[in-house]
Amino acid sequence: MIPPNAALEAGWCTFLVEDGLYGLDVARVHEVLRPQPLTRVPLAPPSVAGLLNLRGQIVPAVDLRTLFGLALLTTPGGLVVVRSGDGLTALVVDAIGDVRRPEGARVREPLARSRPAARRLPGD
Repeated sequence: MIPPNAALEAGWCTFLVEDGLYGLDVARVHEVLRPQPLTRVPLAPPSVAGLLNLRGQIVPAVDLRTLFGLALLTTPGGLVVVRSGDGLTALVVDAIGDVRRPEGARVREPLARSRPAARRLPGD
């Protein structure tokens, strides 16, 4: 079990990818957006969905389905823009959840069989 800390008390921004529910510390979330047009980047890795123009700031968008090795959806559910040491990154997700403040006893480390890509985020 993960011991309770300030990140758990502040809450997690949740989202869905395939059948998985994922969460990020709300302190790392810059904003949550409905699907936006992305500009494709020639010769970029397949997981780079494109670039997002966020009020004049260019933000790379990473498709989590591709990163996790899943089939693409025709319509993404939204974008979660996160802060990292490298700046902002938009995560393309299937559906946006809500902010949850789980009890520390209910939070567990990712399972060993979980997708390795789910354990890291850009800038970690």
